[in-house]
Amino acid sequence: MKVLEYLDELNVVYALNPHLVRGLDYYNRTVFEFCSEDSEQGRQNALGGGGRYDGLVEYLGGRPTPALGWALGVERIILKIKESNIPLVDTCQSNIFIAQLGEAAKRKAMIFFEELRKRGYKAAQNFVKDNLKAQLEYANKLGVKLTLILGQKELMDGTILIRDMESGMQEVFDFKKVYEELDKRLK
Repeated sequence: MKVLEYLDELNVVYALNPHLVRGLDYYNRTVFEFCSEDSEQGRQNALGGGGRYDGLVEYLGGRPTPALGWALGVERIILKIKESNIPLVDTCQSNIFIAQLGEAAKRKAMIFFEELRKRGYKAAQNFVKDNLKAQLEYANKLGVKLTLILGQKELMDGTILIRDMESGMQEVFDFKKVYEELDKRLK
């Protein structure tokens, strides 16, 4: 249910299929496939897929370890990129990092990250780390100019913290005016 909540929050279209089989018998619970939007029924159309395999490490002699994995069909993805005439984006160094604290802030940060990317900002994130100190250290390692911090308080107040990574100074801004402030600071 938690996976579905994130998909709903990010407006990712999905179809539940209780008969989906990934072909490897060590999968348990959730399995998934990525398909293109223009997929035809009845033909192999998965661009990638994966799932949970909580018992695999133990089966191989290790300690019980929850696990998740996935793989992509590189050839199918390349064909789909060519068919759709999708331009490849230059992956220059990011100048913004998004840090988040708490589940609700993480969901909002995921949507915000995608919006930044769509507007042309070069942003980075690490949604796996929950500790702010670890996230700031990672942002520092990446050499970003600004870190945008979202937490529970900011969500309730409709604000965001903007931290200048060089000076260490932080300021609170109205979330609705964040793009205006980013434009001033980055251009």
